[in-house]
Amino acid sequence: MEVNLSKKDIIHLLRGVEIPDYKTIFKLRDMGLGDYIGGFVDNFEWNGTNSTIWDKYSEKELYELYIKLTKD
Repeated sequence: MEVNLSKKDIIHLLRGVEIPDYKTIFKLRDMGLGDYIGGFVDNFEWNGTNSTIWDKYSEKELYELYIKLTKD
């Protein structure tokens, strides 16, 4: 099956991924894609799809990141 995804589709896929570990959380934070919220409930919050930070990355880079995060 072949599926054509837009950059916005890929961003939505990424934002639906559960982040597996702190190393990944801090890497994504350093990339500017979201922020870590610590406390009683540790959480990673992605930046919104309208954030200009996403423009910094190509569709290919974002898709490869998605594949890497969902590889488990």
